[in-house]
Amino acid sequence: LGQMAAGVAHEVNNPLAGIRNAFTLFKANIQSDDENYALIELIDAEIERISTITHQMYQLYRPSQQTPLQFDLRRTLDEVLVLVQPLTRKCDVRVRIEQLNCRKTDHLLATEAILREGEVKQVLLNILRNAIQASPPAGNVLIQFSTDPERVMFRVLDEGEGIPGEIAPHLFEPFFSTKTGHREGMGLGLSVSRSLTEAMGGTIAVTNNKTRGACATIILPRRIADNE
Repeated sequence: LGQMAAGVAHEVNNPLAGIRNAFTLFKANIQSDDENYALIELIDAEIERISTITHQMYQLYRPSQQTPLQFDLRRTLDEVLVLVQPLTRKCDVRVRIEQLNCRKTDHLLATEAILREGEVKQVLLNILRNAIQASPPAGNVLIQFSTDPERVMFRVLDEGEGIPGEIAPHLFEPFFSTKTGHREGMGLGLSVSRSLTEAMGGTIAVTNNKTRGACATIILPRRIADNE
């Protein structure tokens, strides 16, 4: 698996270098007062994050090199929503964020945490993409999040068909995928998400809702140290 991941990372890095160079030229012609400059900055940050991910794939099974930082969870969720907008339009799915009980601490505001933000964003993107693709046209996806002094909880609920019993044991296996057509995928999203979540001392689980669809629950510590 590590050898295959390194090969994929190498192949991704080649076109990524071209994208980065072309985008650098494009960005140089956009003024900082342009109404869309914030989106340009977001694209630039996401290109850098792809580069970071491919670098980490080279070092699969090794400790993360990202430094935990203090950041706002709601802001990160808003950025994730921007990134999935093309997919929500394509699938005709509406995504909504619901902030549940959030508590501040002596050092953190109610919606803040000290984690590896890039990895948290990657996990949320993977889970949210799955939920959007599983939902029917005109369906809804709900993202709930809450904090207490010790932990952060995210819950992503879709309105899809749920998880058949024979598939459930294989959900987190690398390269296992049920997606076809426009939903085609490599089957790495849940596997990578679990690895990133567990590396931060958290847990991830996917279950069926009582009425309809599936629910992914991600629980993370409120803060981690540099060596975790």
